[in-house]
Amino acid sequence: MQRPVVLHFSRLGLIIVVVVEGLLIAIGAIGTLLVVFGGFAMDVRLRGILAALALGLSGSAAYYLRKIYRAAFDGRLEIDSPDSADTLLAATTIYLLGRPLMSIPLSLAASLALVLTYTTVAPSDISPTENIVYVLGAAGFLTGFLGGRVIEQIESGQGV
Repeated sequence: MQRPVVLHFSRLGLIIVVVVEGLLIAIGAIGTLLVVFGGFAMDVRLRGILAALALGLSGSAAYYLRKIYRAAFDGRLEIDSPDSADTLLAATTIYLLGRPLMSIPLSLAASLALVLTYTTVAPSDISPTENIVYVLGAAGFLTGFLGGRVIEQIESGQGV
């Protein structure tokens, strides 16, 4: 059994992390809307991959924002004094801001795997429709949201 992780923040650090996580969620959602409904003249597979990346970023930021408030509810969130220069403050901030950015390559890998699977299985005379954008977007969100668990399993050596 893993010991519960205590998150250490200064007041300003907590505010910054929560605001940035919220912005990452909004950027991912707005990026998805622009890709899906923006009317850009690009290949549907590329639009699907871009939607997956945007939703992956949004999903991962949502996961780590959730991690903050769950820690607060579980009594595992410690607000340190503003003048504390503890390394745990910096580590917590970097952890929660850096992990959503790690969702981008995971979402890219998942969307490329889906596109390559579709391309290999589908007959050559059938081209993907607009629906692939939605499928890849949903896969990107799930990859981003659950990417934290995948990264933790890879780090612990348990495999995926």
